Amino acid sequence: MTGQIHDTCVLNNETYEIVRIKGDNLPKPENYGLNPRMASTACRRGYVMHYSLLDSQIYLDSIDIRTDNPKPIQENSPLENEGLGFNYKYQKLHIPIEFTGEISLGTDLISYVHMGFQEPSQYKKLLKLIVSEGKIKNIIDLSREMEMYRNHRSTMKDENSPPFFEDKNKLRRWIQERFKIKSD
Repeated sequence: MTGQIHDTCVLNNETYEIVRIKGDNLPKPENYGLNPRMASTACRRGYVMHYSLLDSQIYLDSIDIRTDNPKPIQENSPLENEGLGFNYKYQKLHIPIEFTGEISLGTDLISYVHMGFQEPSQYKKLLKLIVSEGKIKNIIDLSREMEMYRNHRSTMKDENSPPFFEDKNKLRRWIQERFKIKSD
């Protein structure tokens, strides 16, 4: 199994990976009538969304996607694309997003896990955005807390380690959790 490609978000000219989402209304290709299919083992869901923050508003800027049914998004036709298994790219969308909840952004990956999405604690820099109706209300820098967590965890049993293989149900649930980006 392969580590998955995260959605991205540009904040203050720095690109972050979206590592955790708590809330609803972040768009998916299906919201625009697109049906993604697996792009590669690194992108089982078949798409990557690219966002930006401008004047405290979240915007959907572009989408890399593997699909058999490309359609214009708000009069923006896709370009053919051959990167990482994606066959289309939507650019210059600049669609305001009405998301409410929390988005965690990470950059400077410390250690790569070769399965699923990377955990927030695996990033040197971690920010939590508090969002209401697409507007950023607060940005909390959790980098120091994550560093303390990693230091503490190094002395404990790693909760992100796979469970013993004797319990197949626990192992199956553990694997399924590695491929989720959303937090309940």
